[in-house]
Amino acid sequence: MDPRQFDALSRRLASGVSRRQAVARFGAAGLLAGLSSALGREPTAAAPLEQDATQDSCLLEIVAAIRLGPSAGVIIDGNVPGELRGELSFALGADGAIDSGRFRLDGGAELPVVGQASGRALNLRVDVAANQTLILVGTAAQLLEQCTGDVDGLLTGPRVGDLGDWPATATALGGGEVPQPGVTATVDPASGAPAATSTPSGSPAATSPADATATSTTTTTATPTATPTETPTPASTETPTPQPPTPTPVVCPTGTTDCGGVCLDLQTDVNNCGACGNVCPEAQPGFDVGCAAGNCFFMRERACPEGLSACNGVCVNRQTDPMNCGLCGNVCATGQICFGGQCANDNRCEAGLTFCNGVCVDLLIDPANCGACGSACGILETCAGGVCQPPEASQ
Repeated sequence: MDPRQFDALSRRLASGVSRRQAVARFGAAGLLAGLSSALGREPTAAAPLEQDATQDSCLLEIVAAIRLGPSAGVIIDGNVPGELRGELSFALGADGAIDSGRFRLDGGAELPVVGQASGRALNLRVDVAANQTLILVGTAAQLLEQCTGDVDGLLTGPRVGDLGDWPATATALGGGEVPQPGVTATVDPASGAPAATSTPSGSPAATSPADATATSTTTTTATPTATPTETPTPASTETPTPQPPTPTPVVCPTGTTDCGGVCLDLQTDVNNCGACGNVCPEAQPGFDVGCAAGNCFFMRERACPEGLSACNGVCVNRQTDPMNCGLCGNVCATGQICFGGQCANDNRCEAGLTFCNGVCVDLLIDPANCGACGSACGILETCAGGVCQPPEASQ
């Protein structure tokens, strides 16, 4: 490609483009297809990256979404701004090293991947273009050497300031299945094909016919001995202690977890991030704390209009927002509203009245709630100006 054309392409990527501009400039294949051409690669005919044929391969069906930063609103690949979707495959070395992985995007581009896997932890580096790198950090539900189950994490890049998250599902590609406990691999003498022999745990090994023939059994005749008859002991007639009824479990909607009777989203709640009661640490001045994919993170404070506060990158009114009532991530219970930064029952009274025990009352004249809810005056006393008055004072 002409150096002047490559410089122009880099300047356009650095400045950011709208979705319509990106599609017009690079076509439906997306921004990465244009980058691949600029680097001398043809995305639809790219030669597959080399894999170690002696090692098993692992495939991740992955969707990487950039939530914040200069690339969040840019078409990178496909039709969704800030999204990279495709298949990420790699082979694990003896020490967990990943030296020759590849990220094949749905748009056709294929990007090189390196990284390291240890237990359930996964760190990946994807080279997108010159001076542009995507870093993926995540945790698997199963050991990565088994290559099965869900893998989720956070990402940075490809441009400075980009932050996001990614879910994936792992699937093994090469190698044989891991033998189950108690299953021994053998060879069928007739066909030469491998066969599995199952031996139950804790059971003695089966005896072959030859062993059965070689084993001699001595039969001993025993003379029965009379056993004295015992008088049966009457069974106890104790009355069983009644057990308390089992509480009905809370059924939470999909994507939420029961935390003390309240259904919460552990993926985004800063007060219950990743687990019930796991509160994210307070951010330094100039930064906001957030929770993504069950992990706490910090980001620069976003400027919001007067009266609004930034919570997880969104400007909200913490005085009235039931999802961020008083504090970011403080979710009101079902049926409650956020009023004055506090969760309250959804009851509204007319001006001058106060909601007390399910009734709207006037605290200035109500003898049962004189000056405050539940503050009752004495017998024959009246309430005036929110203060209980003796009988003679009211005449």
